[in-house]
Amino acid sequence: MSKGEADGKALTEEQLKGGKLVIKGDNYKLTMGEKEVIEGTEKLDPTKTPKTIDIVNSNGPDKGKTFLGIYNIKGDRFRVAFSQPGKPRPTKFKTEPESGQWLHVWTRTKD
Repeated sequence: MSKGEADGKALTEEQLKGGKLVIKGDNYKLTMGEKEVIEGTEKLDPTKTPKTIDIVNSNGPDKGKTFLGIYNIKGDRFRVAFSQPGKPRPTKFKTEPESGQWLHVWTRTKD
């Protein structure tokens, strides 16, 4: 993870450190730091404007819940913004204070 924000505040270097996202087909594995690993499935719709993404975690406290989001891919950069389950889908790649939304910018690496 190269950049991020939540509720209108930029994520700290410490929060960004160790962030890794692996996508294989419709499945994802998100690692935050050394402890938190979240897995699940994703569904993309590139025909919408902005493009939409829905994810469902298969483990953790939000297991089975659907998060609505938007995404953009440009070169090696994958940008996503999500709302909490039950909240409306974000409409922009920016979060506001107390919105419950978050934005992550991922940069592809060669592993």
